[in-house]
Amino acid sequence: YRGLKGVETSELEPLMAAFVDREISDLVFPAMREIVADHQAAGRRCVIITTGMEGLIGRAARHIAPGIEVIGCHLLDRKGKLTGKVVGPLFGVDKANIIGAYCRAIGVDPKRCWAYSDHMSDKHMLEAVGNGVAVNPNGAFRKLAKRNRWEILDLPAPTAD
Repeated sequence: YRGLKGVETSELEPLMAAFVDREISDLVFPAMREIVADHQAAGRRCVIITTGMEGLIGRAARHIAPGIEVIGCHLLDRKGKLTGKVVGPLFGVDKANIIGAYCRAIGVDPKRCWAYSDHMSDKHMLEAVGNGVAVNPNGAFRKLAKRNRWEILDLPAPTAD
């Protein structure tokens, strides 16, 4: 995030909007849209916990489904300019701790929740819920998913419309 140091905070939102709408919307896996829609239809909250910028990921989430909550990094600013520093979830056990705190706050047992990830660094997050799902896992991550009996999703790459 150091590359954003000095950027006016007022310039960031339009830059993120243009980037997401131009670059990200075609990268969303259609199957994940369906999965999220199924969770929402069942009355489950859908939350993205990310090391990414909350504003950027929140905008990208609009291309998946409405109503997705995002817990991510917040860019720090001073006097209207970004400092290049962030606060928010890092990775690994941080995401698992956030799931636990979030579930306690809304009165939900994490063992009744789902978590989806495509990377080994999220193993603690997947262990923190009752329904861990490995998405397009690589070799070591696939082995871990099998050992933990997590669902494995092998999704085809999205294609531009």
